[in-house]
Amino acid sequence: MPEAADTISGELVAWSREQLNIAVGELIRAGELDGVLLEARPAWAYPRSTVIGKIREQGEHHRFFWVICGDPPVDYISSTMAATPREAARHFAMKWQLEAARHREPQVQRKLDPEGKRNWDAWCDALEARASSLFKLIDADALWTAAAIR
Repeated sequence: MPEAADTISGELVAWSREQLNIAVGELIRAGELDGVLLEARPAWAYPRSTVIGKIREQGEHHRFFWVICGDPPVDYISSTMAATPREAARHFAMKWQLEAARHREPQVQRKLDPEGKRNWDAWCDALEARASSLFKLIDADALWTAAAIR
């Protein structure tokens, strides 16, 4: 039986690292990170759904960013905004709810999309759904001890 647990754990770690690599690439392409000597490691994961990890410049031990990826939109915050992966997840979920509400405002939509090409209702609905799904994970206490990656 320990071998099966080790395999699942190994698969989860490998999947989590793959998702973090994708997220780091997206953040570099978006100009959010410079890509020079970055370290990324998973801190918590829910299999085949969500990874919360830490990204920092190599050699920095106290300053880092929390990043969320997998099914959720790739997003990141400073480590000063959350002390644990669960707190970071709560921050992301609240941030997405507020962002969706803000983007429902016609004046915000006109500013960001003057030609009206984006379907804002669908975009906001999707972001709110991601936030809701993440809140469900946050509320499940057992997941935060069982799915921790060390």
